[in-house]
Amino acid sequence: MTERAIEPGSSLAQSLQAGVTMLRCVPHLVADGKLDEHERGLSRRMQEDLLHEAKEYLRDRAADAAQAGVVIKTDVRIGAPADSVLEYVETYGIDLIAMATHGHTGLKRWVYGSVTAKVLRSASCSMLVVRPTDAELN
Repeated sequence: MTERAIEPGSSLAQSLQAGVTMLRCVPHLVADGKLDEHERGLSRRMQEDLLHEAKEYLRDRAADAAQAGVVIKTDVRIGAPADSVLEYVETYGIDLIAMATHGHTGLKRWVYGSVTAKVLRSASCSMLVVRPTDAELN
């Protein structure tokens, strides 16, 4: 679903001659927590695996975009997604955030929350929010 924002965001950046950074956030796994009670070092290895998978994912998406002539920088952050995005925006002076939303409403949105909604409420810059089609929602 997140891929839905890449093409419109990249197209807009190209037309504005702006740079593009794709950001992926992975959860922080607490060392010496419950995971490590079962196997020493498990949280560290799982954190490394999550980081590696996120970097591979971004590398693949950036390569796809490069075929369309868009140069994309990538970055991976550890932490809560909305907080990580907002911190990145403030740190690097980002002008526009392009994000996809899952389109949850009502109870599903209340239960699962919405990273996009949290960022939209707190971002200090413009946002391009890409919603799923009606077919994708059903």
